[in-house]
This record gives sequence, C-alpha cells and structure tokens, in this order.
Amino acid sequence: MTKSYLAVAVALAACFAPLANATVIVGATGLATYDQFVSFSTPAVATGGIVTNQFAAQGLTFAALSGGAVRMNSCGPGGRTGQPGFAGNYLNTYGAGCSTNTVDDSFSMMFASDVSAASFSFRSHSGIVGNSIAAYNNGVMVEQYNFLAANQVSQIMTFSNLVFDEIRFTEKASGGNFYELDSVAFVNANAVPEPASLALFGLGLAGLAGLRRKQA
Repeated sequence: MTKSYLAVAVALAACFAPLANATVIVGATGLATYDQFVSFSTPAVATGGIVTNQFAAQGLTFAALSGGAVRMNSCGPGGRTGQPGFAGNYLNTYGAGCSTNTVDDSFSMMFASDVSAASFSFRSHSGIVGNSIAAYNNGVMVEQYNFLAANQVSQIMTFSNLVFDEIRFTEKASGGNFYELDSVAFVNANAVPEPASLALFGLGLAGLAGLRRKQA
C-alpha cells in the first residue's frame, strides 16, 4: 500500500516539476532555440530616442518604472560590439547623450503574452547600490537576480522553467547606475498542458481513485 501511494505521489509531482525548477543563469550564451528574437535593428528609432512600443509587433514593449526612460543607442549604434551578444543597435538607461544621468531609469520589458524562457545580452553598471533584474507574472515576482554594489557585468542572462510576462530592470541613479540591453530571445509559454503531462496527471488521479476503492 505504501509503495502504491509513493508511485502516485511521484507521478503527480512529475507533472509540476518544471515549475519547481525555475532558474536564472548568467553566462556567455543564451537560449539555443526560441520562438522570437529581437535585435532592435528594425524599426528604426532615432539615436537617443525613448523606446516604448516600437517593437510591439515583435512581442516586446517597454515602460519606465520610476520616471526615467530606456533609450536607443545613446552612444551611437555599433558601439558595444565587444560585449557578449551585442551587435548594432542596443538599448540603454543613461540620458540622450553618451553619459550617465542622475535619473532613476528603472524600466520594464513586457511580453505580449506569457513566456516560459527568455535570454538577453546586457551590461549592468552598479554604483553604491547594486542593480537587480527580476521576472514577473501578473505583477508578482517569480525570480530575481541581484548584482553586487560597485560592480559591472557584461554577460547574457537567461530565465527559464517558469511562466512570466515581464522583466523589470531596477537601478538607483544615486550611484550612476545604468543598463545596456540587446538580443532578446524568448519562448512562448504553452497555454495548454502537453499531452504527456495530461496523461501522467490522469494516471495519478486514477491511481488515487483505485486506492480509495480498495480502502472502502
């Protein structure tokens, strides 16, 4: 009887295992496969221009969180090709000129629909207070990565094995903090459970029902 209960518990747990293994990785590579890739090459946005919904057709929109802004190529296009994953156009959170400003330019990158994984090339510059990047779903934080103070990181970040619709880039202007962002790739979340997962879940429920009948 104990073995039967254990088998059913394992089957049920397997259905929901992907959500329990949410990960955030910072490294030299991002997603190998994806549904959409945004390089910010088109449509054209003026150098230093504020970015909001210009890339909505590609599944991304941007919004300021603290009154600042995310801008296009404030230091000119192609100026960051030495950083992993950067090529041509990129977004940044310093002012219209190629220098940091004194405004909190924290911003949100929102997906048109739920995604299950996303990667992006970034540069994070933290002064007195460390920056942070977090994934949200329906306004609730589901995963977060915190940077050390007085630190600069140029890498590729990947969120995976969770469902989210937004990534928030938080900075503090008091330390001259800023971000640069390029090459966003993401995987659309599967709104309908996969057949294999449904079958496994059904087997688990059937097992529980069988055990109840035996006990009756």
